Amino acid sequence: MRMKHFDFLKKLIVIASITTIALSCKKSSSGSGGTPTPTNMALAVSTAAITNITSSTATGGGTLSGTGDSETAINCGIVWDTNPNPTIASSGTGAISGIGSFTCKLTGLSGGVTYYVRATAMNGEGQRVYGNQVTFTTPQPPIAIGQSYAGGIIFYVDNTGKHGLVMAPTDLPLETTWDNGTVGLLTTNTAVGTGKANTAAIVAALGTSYANTWGTYPGYAALDASKVTVNGYSDWYLPSKDELTLMETNLSGLDLGPAKLTGAYWSSSTETVPTFFAWAVSATAPALKEMNLPGGVRPIRAF
Repeated sequence: MRMKHFDFLKKLIVIASITTIALSCKKSSSGSGGTPTPTNMALAVSTAAITNITSSTATGGGTLSGTGDSETAINCGIVWDTNPNPTIASSGTGAISGIGSFTCKLTGLSGGVTYYVRATAMNGEGQRVYGNQVTFTTPQPPIAIGQSYAGGIIFYVDNTGKHGLVMAPTDLPLETTWDNGTVGLLTTNTAVGTGKANTAAIVAALGTSYANTWGTYPGYAALDASKVTVNGYSDWYLPSKDELTLMETNLSGLDLGPAKLTGAYWSSSTETVPTFFAWAVSATAPALKEMNLPGGVRPIRAF
């Protein structure tokens, strides 16, 4: 009887030993002969470099290398912000993922802005970690006619696609005369690109006094255009005839709301025959106008 009891105890010891060994190991995720991967490997994620960058979107992602105390990570993703060390309180996107790499789309970006990005993961136990930080800068979106840009509204873009002319978003509050009654003979140009030099020449000839001997209108068109500050820019000037014509032609079919051109506007271009006439431009066509008559003023600037 004592011998049978001893044999039973030996069997229990063997069974307990086998069970202990089995519980301390997990099946290798790499197949037969591979190194076992314990599921409680520390929760960790790394951030991938950003690719496919446009002015409004990009592609990001990362690699999950451990799930902590959970069998799987229930959420992996990326977070981004314009400030360093973004968290889930910032913009972000996520996807369920197991061990390995994942990709996510960044949307709603703005052109010409630097963003900070980190991968993040949270497992089924509620543990969350962040990966290393990477940065990228979005390109400026292509500029186009009618776009609000550089303090005004684009009406001309040169062949580089990077430079051009914008008009102020509104007329100056008051119509005014072309000159202040000084009656100086001025010869200025009509071509695109000459408005700034025209304006400087007119102000140099007529002076910077706001007194107007025509008696009704303070200042005069070129002076008024050159003195304004609009949307933080103070380098405005009176457009030449051809610049003003481009404004009318290129913007005529666009819905500009309160920025829409109405009436006739003074240009900075003069005509010597007949004397004391300058070009004014409206939606119909350029026309010569006596300098002592009132006209609208819409300043422009180059960018």
